Amino acid sequence: MTEPKSALPLSVVINTKNAATTLEAALRSVKDLASEVVVVDMQSTDDTVKIAKKYADQVITYTKNHRYADPARNFANAQAKQPWILVLDADETVPPSLATWIRSTLSQPSASTVACYWLPRQNYIFGHWVAHTGWWPDHQARLFQQGKVTWEDGVHRLPKVDGESVYLPADPNVALMHQNYPTVQSYLERLNRYTDLKAEELASESTKQPSQPTSAIETFFNEFQSRFFHKKGFMDGTVGASLALMQGCYELAVHLKYLELVKPEELATATHQQTDVEVTALASLRGQLAYWLADTQVQRTRGWEQLVWRVRRKLRV
Repeated sequence: MTEPKSALPLSVVINTKNAATTLEAALRSVKDLASEVVVVDMQSTDDTVKIAKKYADQVITYTKNHRYADPARNFANAQAKQPWILVLDADETVPPSLATWIRSTLSQPSASTVACYWLPRQNYIFGHWVAHTGWWPDHQARLFQQGKVTWEDGVHRLPKVDGESVYLPADPNVALMHQNYPTVQSYLERLNRYTDLKAEELASESTKQPSQPTSAIETFFNEFQSRFFHKKGFMDGTVGASLALMQGCYELAVHLKYLELVKPEELATATHQQTDVEVTALASLRGQLAYWLADTQVQRTRGWEQLVWRVRRKLRV
């Protein structure tokens, strides 16, 4: 363990679970930034704890068996001793330009009026920074005053902020760097794990409100068209197109796993009602796809050709 080198009133808090491949880079990026570094480990079986002890001031084992980090965040933050907390994931780093911004901001008296700073985050997926497709600026509630931000149980839910929030501009100079999915395999492994969690969460909530019949085709396509067209995934090339399709598969997997839990008969038996739902969805999606294809061409063309595409967009043909 290294001695703290900063007088900044800041604790860095990191939750870990089998993060040996990325944790050292995360810890090295903040070793001179904060007054203390706290690692709360969720029973790792690799060298995570060994690496954490080289840099952290506290390494604490979280004994409850959770399958993802969010339920343990409140416990981890409560271990911090400084008035400000920077939450960092084990696969994230703080670049020098962001560290400089944090030092400057927390040294100003005006910072006391802000409960939480939402930091932009650059997501590197399959080795590329994904600047569109819904992954930028990807603001995260990460720099906040002690006791002002709390997380609820649930998969990827937004935290609650007690007080004023400030969103930093979409500027890479003040962004966290996130090695999100280094490989396709890592994406698919996490997809399977998180779709299990999300389907279970939806199934537990379905007792409170009746679920509506949903088209599997619509479930997939709504996510794909949002990512690829509305959020300009096509501008991220092959990676953007692939992620839009894979996120559609994520939503479809949640949908199907949910049905397995609460309505298995819908998977086992085709009915006229189900067929009608899918046919209606296809008819609707045909018009939506025509609109977005024309909209893409409107952005890529000029002059009379753009006018033609504007008309086709309006008519959805």
